[in-house]
Amino acid sequence: MAGGGTNRAERAEIERIVREVLAELTQASARPPSSNGELSVVANVVSVREIEGRLSGVDRLIVRRGAVITPAARDLLRERKIAIASAVAKRAEATSEHLVLAVAEIEYDSSTLVTLLKSEGVSIEQVASHDMIQAVEQLCERVVRGNSRGLMLCRQTAAALCLANRRHGVRAALAASPTAVAEATASIAANVLILNPAGQTTFEWKRLLRVWLSTGRSDCPAELRERLG
Repeated sequence: MAGGGTNRAERAEIERIVREVLAELTQASARPPSSNGELSVVANVVSVREIEGRLSGVDRLIVRRGAVITPAARDLLRERKIAIASAVAKRAEATSEHLVLAVAEIEYDSSTLVTLLKSEGVSIEQVASHDMIQAVEQLCERVVRGNSRGLMLCRQTAAALCLANRRHGVRAALAASPTAVAEATASIAANVLILNPAGQTTFEWKRLLRVWLSTGRSDCPAELRERLG
């Protein structure tokens, strides 16, 4: 009898503990990610991959001031009726990035752009050729050899894009806006940007390049990595 009583008491105690643990787990799963239903994301490019699976209980997303939110991410937030707010970001450390710059077949003074890049901690290597085909070839060769990034400024952007993407190891994209850069970064981890600088202001340059240079270079999706190089 004593043994049976002890076993019943032990079982009752175990059941009580299990109930308490399950109750705690249920409460924890029902809690929002923060006390006020906010989720903060520090990335300069907010893509679906940054927020997917993290939106349970969230009614407001806090992003860096000046961050670019990709259209797909905006659609997801809109679908879930999640508001977007910005916060002042701390000044980032110097990027110590190396960039190959080519300007071909256009009259463009790149000195302001070079100064801007250097102020962001970027070292610049400039391609000497002003022939578009040769400039693309030289830029791509240096990007691949040095595991760098490349920026091509030209008028014939579509032709330059086709030529660049013939080179193994180059993932080139057109960059007409920060949003386009964010999309190219999120989808293929572009290591070469090609654009026509006509009409670009210093502010637009700064935002576009910060979006690009602040993101990693090894995020190309696995299913595309072999094909894209």
